[in-house]
Amino acid sequence: MRYYAGLDVSLEETAICIVDEVGKIERELRAESEPDVLAVWLRDIIGVIKHVADLDREIARRAKDEGVPTRLMTIPGIGPTTATAIAALAPPIETFRKGRDFAA
Repeated sequence: MRYYAGLDVSLEETAICIVDEVGKIERELRAESEPDVLAVWLRDIIGVIKHVADLDREIARRAKDEGVPTRLMTIPGIGPTTATAIAALAPPIETFRKGRDFAA
């Protein structure tokens, strides 16, 4: 995935907007209007965004390989990250008398 940075530069401060290749805003922040400071901010923030994207892809890959997350993802609104979190962290289903108890 490619990322793009939009900069709104003034003498004292620069507004930075990082978007992905489809235009989704990934991060908005402000930094000093010093070239060295801006270079460090951009390098670091894009590195973090790429790392998070890698982790998201790995979670999605693993969720497809596991039975419980795959079944949970059939529920509208439940994606790989939520399905994996529920599978890993929720108590055993036998703990609940009915589905509403789980939601509470």
